[in-house]
Amino acid sequence: MTDKYVTGRRVKTVLSLGVVAIGLLSLAACADSGAKDPADAAHDRQNQLLSNPMAAPNMEDPDISGGGIGDYHNQSMKKDLDDVLN
Repeated sequence: MTDKYVTGRRVKTVLSLGVVAIGLLSLAACADSGAKDPADAAHDRQNQLLSNPMAAPNMEDPDISGGGIGDYHNQSMKKDLDDVLN
């Protein structure tokens, strides 16, 4: 009876290890092989910061209602009021 128990336990261990091995291999197969080099990504971020260091938005068409009486933007004021009330 002891030999049966030991043999059954070995079979379960081998099967468990096989399942784990298959799982690890499938995870390795799904890995992203098209990942960018971290140095390239850092270089891209640096170039972007050099071209726009303060991350300033495009102010050609302002969407806020600031300024003096001569600079009143009716559509911007409507947008601001809509943002506040809704």
